[in-house]
Amino acid sequence: MSVKKYKGKRGEGYEVRVRLTDGRELSRRFPIGGGRVYEDGPKKAAEAWEREQRASLDNGSWRDFRKGNVTLSAFVPNLIDSLYNAGESRATTADWHASMWRNHIMPTLGTVRLNEMTTPMIREWNAKLRADKGADLAAKTYRVLRRFLSIAVADELIPSNPCIIKKAGQEKAAERPVATVAQVAALAAAVPAHRRALVLIGAWCGLRVGECAGLRRRDVDLWHGTITVEQQLKYSKREGGAYVAPPKTEAGQRTIPMPAPLIEEIRRHMDAYTPAGDDAYVFTGERGAALVAVHWSVDFRAACEKVGDLDKPAAAGRPAVRFHFHDLRHTGNTLAAAQGASLKDLMVRMGHASPQAALRYQHKTNEGQHAIADGLAKLMEQGAEAGTRGEVTRLAPRRVG
Repeated sequence: MSVKKYKGKRGEGYEVRVRLTDGRELSRRFPIGGGRVYEDGPKKAAEAWEREQRASLDNGSWRDFRKGNVTLSAFVPNLIDSLYNAGESRATTADWHASMWRNHIMPTLGTVRLNEMTTPMIREWNAKLRADKGADLAAKTYRVLRRFLSIAVADELIPSNPCIIKKAGQEKAAERPVATVAQVAALAAAVPAHRRALVLIGAWCGLRVGECAGLRRRDVDLWHGTITVEQQLKYSKREGGAYVAPPKTEAGQRTIPMPAPLIEEIRRHMDAYTPAGDDAYVFTGERGAALVAVHWSVDFRAACEKVGDLDKPAAAGRPAVRFHFHDLRHTGNTLAAAQGASLKDLMVRMGHASPQAALRYQHKTNEGQHAIADGLAKLMEQGAEAGTRGEVTRLAPRRVG
């Protein structure tokens, strides 16, 4: 092997020639400039790569580096589609990966070949993204790129993953806003009448919006006062629109006791707005179509602005945080914790446990779950009274889920 400098019409740099055991000779160039980033310059990068090739040939682990001679733009979109088609990623995950790729990775790294990706190059990209879009988005995007390149390693397209930057994938998520009991009542009053129960279930039962959308008549037991989560309704263009999916995890399949006042709210809603039949959806979109979160969020945002004082203002260099429907879930979690719910009870109620943890806790929490519902019922009644009088009693936010 050898490292030599070259110079031509397309520029100059350093070239490494690799002689294989069968006598064939391959080469790779490390150009000077041209957008390539090397931690210690192209010459030292070429020398380090030459040593790596020599060592792998000596120990029999050599892989043809030309396999990775494809750009990220040629590799990533096909990878996203193949993972989805093979059932290794859900439609919403594939949509999210495609969005992260299209908006934050491709514009900078799309033309780079897999076998030319370097840690310094990724560090520079990540630092710019962090400065332009914020630390949290930069961390999320870094983890997506790291996964793409991990698969490239597994497919033997590159020998190792250059995403080895310490803490680049870690994010410090902003603490989500938590509503007061009176604000939950005010939100329920501010949305259209056929959405009132949706707000109340989100807060007092802690369901995700997709779980709410997936509720059917058969899942609501008004006699025993429980809601059973067996599915969720999601939206993806890959699936042709709204589609039914299992809960986010196995722990997401759960039965939740309702606070007593909520039972009557749900009864009135179902009598007025839910079509007949056990498989009829409790909540529907306009004209009876499937409830799509992106459409419902418009009404919910308008209600938030009407109620006011729900968003978390900017502070300590962090941007303002808007109150979302999912924050009703955090609110319910906080209120349940304030009633003395144990961590085990909260994990089951919110569907946050791993499958193994859920199985360990589930048989121990039935009594605790009903105790939580009773405590929430009292809060719900107090909130309705306080909302009528215009009083606001704020609970200190707790990060419990």
